[in-house]
Amino acid sequence: MNLVRICAVLVAGALMESSFSGTAKPGDPDGPGGSPAFGEPFPENIGILNREYVRPTEEHFRIPDGPHHRMLGEQLTVVYRDDETLHSVAVIGAPARVADAGAAVDWLTERMTGPGGGQWVELDPGPLGGRAVCLGTDGATYCYWADARMVGFLVTPSLGVEAMRKNFVMIRNAVER
Repeated sequence: MNLVRICAVLVAGALMESSFSGTAKPGDPDGPGGSPAFGEPFPENIGILNREYVRPTEEHFRIPDGPHHRMLGEQLTVVYRDDETLHSVAVIGAPARVADAGAAVDWLTERMTGPGGGQWVELDPGPLGGRAVCLGTDGATYCYWADARMVGFLVTPSLGVEAMRKNFVMIRNAVER
């Protein structure tokens, strides 16, 4: 994903106040857009972050299918903003059938374009398990995670990996139930 395109989506999303009502059906991971893992209703607030919008993910930002995972249902983008600093956090996710969470995350990080340099660092995936990694750059911090039932991507302003270590589990737990 190109950093400029991601930032453009965040800016465009802040200007638009669109909302999307998901069709998640708990216990039905193959249903249309259904998964008990990622879908409406997303919390209004995560700590100091306020939900800006939820909408279907634009085609060029979608998480691609890979040899170790297949996306099921509709991918959603949810954006939260800190009203004081105006920094945004964007999360893209969808239900998925994941054969190997670690291999799925490796495959996705190998294909990510945009940020140059840096190294993907393992994060604690939290109580939901799976695997999580983040890349900190001067412009933004990017994270991928996968577990047996979903794949997600998160981008924030340049928090750095250490700050993400503190916040990733909180954000993930809030958006993935």
